[in-house]
Amino acid sequence: MKLYLAILAAQLALLGACSGDSSLAPPGGTCGGRSGAVCPADEFCDFGNNRCGGDDKEGQCKPRPEQCPRLLVPELTCGCDGTVYSSACDATLAGTDLNEAGSCQVEASSFACGYRQCRKSNEACTRTNSDVGGEPDSFSCRGLPASCGGTPSCGCASGLPCGDRCTGDAGSGLTLTCLGG
Repeated sequence: MKLYLAILAAQLALLGACSGDSSLAPPGGTCGGRSGAVCPADEFCDFGNNRCGGDDKEGQCKPRPEQCPRLLVPELTCGCDGTVYSSACDATLAGTDLNEAGSCQVEASSFACGYRQCRKSNEACTRTNSDVGGEPDSFSCRGLPASCGGTPSCGCASGLPCGDRCTGDAGSGLTLTCLGG
């Protein structure tokens, strides 16, 4: 695997040199943004704000995990490469950061929750706004009370934390917005 990653890094560096679009960043160096530098094959470009460099901000090359824990229930996560992964760890293992824009393909029974995907029928997206400049918001899928049935509404989510700041409906999915602090 290490040999494959080294070969991939060399190919990316050669591709960048030929196209003039990007170069290979040094280990732990800056990546993405206007420079277009790519990380070595055993690292991924962490943009910090999970915006995939879309705001022209550079990221930092960080080591990929060597393995990820198996989850009983996948936490569907959108990567900067447009692929849906079983978890945030799986995305970074594949060499991509999290995509806060949630622009990955979403099944009809789910909805985008930042870089996560929640099930419309029994989960709400909990978005916690960051109160620290430059730090990303956090996202999670929270189970809804059984009393919501298969067609949840903000009314049935009112007892949940941040339920008083609920938007959406059964067709689009519910989002609970929590203020940072």
